[in-house]
Amino acid sequence: MTVTGNPLLFGKTTVLDSRKHLDWTINQSGGFEHCRASRFLPITLSEFPRVALEQPIVFVTDQSLIVPIGVLGLSADRNLFVADDGGWSGRYSPAYARMYPFILAPRQGQDGYSVCIDENYPGFNQQQGMKLFDKDGSQSGLLQEAVAFATEYQRQREESLKFTARIQALGLLEVSKFSFGGEAKESVGGFMTINRDKLAGLKETDVMELFGQKSLELIHLQLASLTNFEQLTLLDKKAASAPAEN
Repeated sequence: MTVTGNPLLFGKTTVLDSRKHLDWTINQSGGFEHCRASRFLPITLSEFPRVALEQPIVFVTDQSLIVPIGVLGLSADRNLFVADDGGWSGRYSPAYARMYPFILAPRQGQDGYSVCIDENYPGFNQQQGMKLFDKDGSQSGLLQEAVAFATEYQRQREESLKFTARIQALGLLEVSKFSFGGEAKESVGGFMTINRDKLAGLKETDVMELFGQKSLELIHLQLASLTNFEQLTLLDKKAASAPAEN
């Protein structure tokens, strides 16, 4: 069964089936090649402190939801943190990138979630791969860990959506963009950030509510992280000037 629509990074999202995928194996030695062309990835609230050290944190609209993301590049289809060998060159790799090619997807017409995979992931069914299922159809140890990771990620994502819904309701978000490139100005936009003036103008009761929910720290981390756009500019220039591979 193929899920309608594909999440970011996924090409063919399919519900994991112990019959269909019984003999499937996975080899994840490709590192982070799967997100080399992604200049942003979704993040959760628990990732803010680590992401804010290296990347700008902004918000984008996904249908009716507001999703926090880490900006990983300025140019389209270029992730500045995936090294030539497929490794991650930064200090912290987003959980979404590490979860792939597994994800939870809402069950159609039912409550709860189904475990899904990207059947297009090139690491499936290679030599020296590890089994997804044991012979009796039960989940292998590797798959159990992957499902547990995806389940915790989904829980944290839902908490993140509550946070973004609240700051949106308080009117704190504004459409923004970042310009770079010296005299030949370019810009990256299509995202939202928190407006400092609106934050300063909140009622005391709203401020105390955000403080009690530990949301004020997250807000200040997001604002502080925007200085990382300057670092991305330097990384982008370095990548653009690097000699092309033969």
